[in-house]
Amino acid sequence: DLRYYIKGQKVPIYTEPTTLEKVLAFFIRYRYHTLVLVVITIAFLVRFSFLDTRLNLDGENSRDIIIVQEALKRHELPSVEQLSYAGAFMFGPVYYWLLMGGYALLPQVFITPWILFGLVGVGIVIFLLYCGKKIGGNMFGIVVGFFAAISPPLVVQSLTLGQQNFNTIIFGVGLLLPIFFAKNQ
Repeated sequence: DLRYYIKGQKVPIYTEPTTLEKVLAFFIRYRYHTLVLVVITIAFLVRFSFLDTRLNLDGENSRDIIIVQEALKRHELPSVEQLSYAGAFMFGPVYYWLLMGGYALLPQVFITPWILFGLVGVGIVIFLLYCGKKIGGNMFGIVVGFFAAISPPLVVQSLTLGQQNFNTIIFGVGLLLPIFFAKNQ
């Protein structure tokens, strides 16, 4: 290579790296952060691409939206929620309150609850990525986050209104508590 010879002696000559080399060096240096960004981007794309054609407007979702919109019109908080299918008990009203919070942010957009639950779905991916990192290191966290980002049940769940969306968060907290407890002992 002629770059390394000056007057017959082998002396390295500094050459400015190209833009592509700079970008690649940046991504290699920050590989973990780059992969986290890729996983989060995949989660956003999978959950929000063609959102308007994948909305779930079955009877329960429609009922929940009507209850929330009526509560906002009356300026009242719902005090109870619908009966559980698992038995004769009721869930708390937190689910309705979250939907009302979404409509408080974007009152004129009908699909606000689905956007809110899509964002919760992306948050679940980030949370599971963090759980994987705590359990098995950076690369294990990336793998867990990637599979959570493309998981069909988690994608469908993020576009369905219901309390079951928060079960993954409860599972993740239950998974992390023993880990933190063991580290503190």
